[in-house]
Amino acid sequence: MDVKVLWGNYKFEYTISKAVGNSGGILCVWDPSVFRKEHHVVSDNFVALYRSWVSNQAKLLVVSIYAPQSITSKRSLWSYISSLISRWDGHCMVMGDFNEVRYMEDRLGSVYNAQGANEFNNFISNSGLVEIQLEGHLSDHRPILLREVVTDYGPSPFRVYHSWFSLQGFDQMVLETWNNIDLDDKNKMVRFKKKLQILKKEIRSWVNDCKKNQSGRLVDLRSKLCHIDKVIDQGGVNDDILLTRLDLLKKLHDIKSSDARDYMQKAKIQWAIEGDENSNFFHGIINRKRANLAIKGVMVGGDGDDPCRVKEEFRLHFANLFRAPAANRCKLNYTDHAQTHPYFICK
Repeated sequence: MDVKVLWGNYKFEYTISKAVGNSGGILCVWDPSVFRKEHHVVSDNFVALYRSWVSNQAKLLVVSIYAPQSITSKRSLWSYISSLISRWDGHCMVMGDFNEVRYMEDRLGSVYNAQGANEFNNFISNSGLVEIQLEGHLSDHRPILLREVVTDYGPSPFRVYHSWFSLQGFDQMVLETWNNIDLDDKNKMVRFKKKLQILKKEIRSWVNDCKKNQSGRLVDLRSKLCHIDKVIDQGGVNDDILLTRLDLLKKLHDIKSSDARDYMQKAKIQWAIEGDENSNFFHGIINRKRANLAIKGVMVGGDGDDPCRVKEEFRLHFANLFRAPAANRCKLNYTDHAQTHPYFICK
């Protein structure tokens, strides 16, 4: 096997467990400048690598598995892997093709074995392992690449809600804060960055104070409205009370509209993050139902190739549904004008 073709350069080390017959075989490749291998254990069904991270000297045990089909063989494999993990003092990662599922809903296209699933779950629990979802691609048919990547994207972005711009005094606060910041840094970009950081803290503090005051105003408005409604219910209504009530309702509506704009903006952000996942899920359900309910064809007497015959069958079906009711029924007869009341005749 030419490992370089898979890896792309000569900066690698590897350990291999050869295939038994036409199945199996495990290849583990790593960059020695990232991992330093201390020793390894190779079996027909797994490769265990005892390593350490070069960057921080953290110990790591990596076990790559290609599990057998037999329940007895898998039981022995789980027991041996558990013993390796229990004797290891460091981090541990177990991956590969386990040829087993944890729950019935995970088994597609084959028979679910409850005993095998229970033993597999016991192995995970007793070994202190935590399952990490890899979207169903945890298999020897798809290579697994492990990287240690430290990426610094800087501080989290400052989120500004559109409703803040409508708060009374917001523009003036931003202008005064920006003009009053005095820094001594010679680098203009550094000075600009620090001014933005100071402004961000001031905006957060100012908005929090406004929200607290707004919450108190909301309680006060509701209390006043409740009092006015009681006065109106008792009959003490006049123009001044009605005008006051309308003014209170307007102020209450303004506060609720501001909160509604915040909720709308949060919903858009949430949709941008998780919307596609939800859409794919629900679209999948709809498409499956549509496929199940779709009419694949119409058979008339075992034959569906003659369009004329199919059309005639449809016509007869609906003709029977909408045909006129039976003729023998009671009718009102208004022909005899001498009678005061109509009488019933049956035809």
